[in-house]
Amino acid sequence: MKTPEEYDEERRRIIRQISVLTWGLLGGVLFFAIVGGALLAWIMTFAGLPFLRTWLIVSLLLLAVPLLVHIAPKPWKKADHGEERDG
Repeated sequence: MKTPEEYDEERRRIIRQISVLTWGLLGGVLFFAIVGGALLAWIMTFAGLPFLRTWLIVSLLLLAVPLLVHIAPKPWKKADHGEERDG
């Protein structure tokens, strides 16, 4: 049987691993948004759009739209609106 100290150490280790994975995922998302924005901006330069301004706008859209969807209130998570459940 494990001691409380061993459980605490295991909990700290798991939290560290989750933190590293979270920051790594965030870094990967930022990298792909910036690189993807640059690629789209480069393609759009053939249509006569300026690269730097297009890159900024596309990169912001690639980051802002998923963020807004994530923080928007979700209708399926609202309360039951006073409906009682049997059971």
